[in-house]
Amino acid sequence: MPITVILNPASARGKTHQQWPQLDQALQAKLGHVDYLETNAPRHATQLTRQALTQGADWIFAVGGDGTLNEVVNGFFSPEGDLINPQARLSVLMSGTGSDFVRTLNHPSKALDALPHILQAEPRQIDLGYAYLGDDLGQRHYFINIASFGLGGAVIHRLQNTQYYQKINGKAAFLLSTLESLARFKSKPVRLCIDDAFTLTTRIQQVVIANGQFQGGGMKIAPQARLDDGYFDILILEDQPLLPTLHAFSKVYQGTHLSSGLLRHFRARKLEVKPLSQDVPQLEVDGETPGRLPARFEILQQAIWFQG
Repeated sequence: MPITVILNPASARGKTHQQWPQLDQALQAKLGHVDYLETNAPRHATQLTRQALTQGADWIFAVGGDGTLNEVVNGFFSPEGDLINPQARLSVLMSGTGSDFVRTLNHPSKALDALPHILQAEPRQIDLGYAYLGDDLGQRHYFINIASFGLGGAVIHRLQNTQYYQKINGKAAFLLSTLESLARFKSKPVRLCIDDAFTLTTRIQQVVIANGQFQGGGMKIAPQARLDDGYFDILILEDQPLLPTLHAFSKVYQGTHLSSGLLRHFRARKLEVKPLSQDVPQLEVDGETPGRLPARFEILQQAIWFQG
């Protein structure tokens, strides 16, 4: 089976580059010859994944953070939206700042320790999210873990554009950025349409569209989400005073915040969102910020083969 590693050496603030020789040695010892392609720019992992699959790769390992994984997932599809190799499988050796996706898998935190779990796992088909973005919904973006808007987008935007957060440990950076965003964020008016059946017009602080469970460096934001159940878990936090919001937030790392009564929780296959003011919420998709509302999110059931 032709195997290709898509490696982002800059992930985890350069630590992935330092750890790669040991990871490479372990992969070669377990799997024999492994090709690897190294990213050198944003969205390069998508191009390299398409290249590898077009040239016959059957198994892709994403080595990097959640953003690298997102780019690799998008590379499984052609620009026209077709799977390049429907039988190809995906695995992930996570080495990033947040490393949220693999928390749903209950992998060890170190990529080297996670490798035996991946190799012993049975391949299975998992769902993906599909986001249509932009005023004409003409931009398309796949995601494997979580998309959100409101606070989530503000948190990621602040992390990416505030210099002092670049010097802080990943989990601490997410926590501090979240607290700062909570203090500054103003709720936004939006119209939400769920499965073409239920419409809600409200002011939101945060909306989460979850395929996986974790977000923001270890927050168990969607504790009931499953990667292969054919549904999103959609969580809606409407406009609330700061103290109740902080109280719910204090429970989010344990995943017990749903009992607060502050969030609406839906299981659905589709969500369409339109902003109702000029102050448009920022989107966050697997830790990346591809744009702002409007957007439509759809579940793609059993979209790709996954081993891990």
